[in-house]
Amino acid sequence: MPVEATATVEKPRTPDASERLAGAYNPHTAAQAAERAAAERPAAAAATERAAADRAATTAAAAGAAPAAGAQAAPAAPASPASPASSASPASPASVAERAGAAPAVTEKPERQAALGRRLQSLGVPSDIAFRATAADTYTAVVDAFSALPLAEPAPDGPGETLIVVGESTHAVDVARWVAESQRLDTSHILFAGRNAAAAGIDPKRRITGAHDARLWAKKLRKSDSPSVVAVEAALDESAWAAAIVEAVRPVAVWVVVDASRKTSDVAHHLQGLRRVDAICLRGTLSSGDPASPLSLRLPVALLDGRPSTPFQWAAMLCERLSLVG
Repeated sequence: MPVEATATVEKPRTPDASERLAGAYNPHTAAQAAERAAAERPAAAAATERAAADRAATTAAAAGAAPAAGAQAAPAAPASPASPASSASPASPASVAERAGAAPAVTEKPERQAALGRRLQSLGVPSDIAFRATAADTYTAVVDAFSALPLAEPAPDGPGETLIVVGESTHAVDVARWVAESQRLDTSHILFAGRNAAAAGIDPKRRITGAHDARLWAKKLRKSDSPSVVAVEAALDESAWAAAIVEAVRPVAVWVVVDASRKTSDVAHHLQGLRRVDAICLRGTLSSGDPASPLSLRLPVALLDGRPSTPFQWAAMLCERLSLVG
């Protein structure tokens, strides 16, 4: 590859301002300066001639090497030096201060969101829901996150349609009454499958004693001009008996009352024994350290503490709990 030779050309020395002023007012100094300039001109001319000769020799060498290069690609032209305008200039103190002040603001939001997600997880909210809470306001963040939850189908309200509510103690009766009142039904028409109808506040004549009795009632319910509600009393270890009642009645929907203070694994085993669950009714959130843990069952929530389950209801409950734990 040809090498481009360079030569340094010494320029004639230019007198500084003080010498020029002195020469203007002192004839002797001016004469001496003229002599020095005349002496330096031959040396500068000789240096210029040497540089021209070197460039001519380099050009001749490159011209002779070009045919021998054949199909070799021509060397890339040297990059032109960057202009002063394009070269990086040191940042001003103001811009450095602005960047230093803006860096914490950029990282503050992700850290705050992660902290909110961890706090929601501590209350039992599944991670895929907890870390959806990304809005600046906590309440709005929870509402947005819980908007992704599946919605429970409304209670059946057509003629001859039946809803079965399964729950411990009188919890099933409480939900059955809420459904009857919301549909403007006579609460005295609620059927009860359990041990003691009187203790549950139900007329003993409307008590279902077992699976055979449930099949007889089911025929009447299908011919009714209004929807019906059946409350089934069943503890966590009585899922087989409750499943027999459900199979005999063949309802349109099955809701199960879940106490938030119960172990989620025990509840999951109970639901598996029922063989059919369309939605859960969550209660007792105030007595639970992780009230949202039943969400890990991945079932729609129809009621939350006796009210329709909505993202706003969840946000109100969880924000209250977050304020208590700090």
